[in-house]
Amino acid sequence: MYSISSIYFMILSKKVWEVTKKKIFHSVRILIRSEFSNKLFTRSNKRINDQILNIRNMSLTLEKVIINATRLAKRLENEDEIADTLLSETNQIHQKIEAMKQFQEEVEHLNDIANQKPHSQLIANIQKENRHLKEIQQENRELRATLEEYQTTLEHIMFKYRQHTMGKIYNTRINFKNLQNIEYDNIIKIQAEKIQEMAAVMQKAANLGEEETNAEDVMISQLTAENKGLREILGISQRYGSTKQSTEDKIIQTDPAT
Repeated sequence: MYSISSIYFMILSKKVWEVTKKKIFHSVRILIRSEFSNKLFTRSNKRINDQILNIRNMSLTLEKVIINATRLAKRLENEDEIADTLLSETNQIHQKIEAMKQFQEEVEHLNDIANQKPHSQLIANIQKENRHLKEIQQENRELRATLEEYQTTLEHIMFKYRQHTMGKIYNTRINFKNLQNIEYDNIIKIQAEKIQEMAAVMQKAANLGEEETNAEDVMISQLTAENKGLREILGISQRYGSTKQSTEDKIIQTDPAT
């Protein structure tokens, strides 16, 4: 038979075992959960890291794509410029080829024309042209010689003409004082004739009546004034001649009227 203490001890031991068992199970569960959560966390971290790496790789690839696209765009622009220059060069070459073709066609046409004519006729035409050129050259030489002769004769004539004209100029002497006196004498004569005519007219008018006496007086006063002016002019000319006696030998040379 068991004692009470032993029984009590056994009961306590059972309870302790159960409690410890429960604690053990709980701790095991916690451990299992923690391991599972750690595994899940590690897996999720791996997945997140993988996704981050993928995103980084994708961003890098996108950057590379953008860089490549810009490079391609620049290359396309350069290629467009090169294509434009090549097109312009090809157009120029095409124009040159067309001009060469036209020149070749003209040359062939001339060759055909030359082949149609006999060689003797061509030689004769060339000889005629050569003779004509020689004649033209001879005429040019003769014309050049005549032109030189004409120039020399013209220079000689002009030299003689200058000598002749200079001699005439030196031999020509004009006395302006005598000319002036002659002009004044002519003017005085003309005015005297006019005065005589006016006096005769006034005499006739005086015979017509006394009504025209005022007009006659006016005319007489005009004529007397004219006569006075002419006398003053004559006096000036005489004074001029008297004051210029010392310069009578001075002569002004002028060109002849020829």
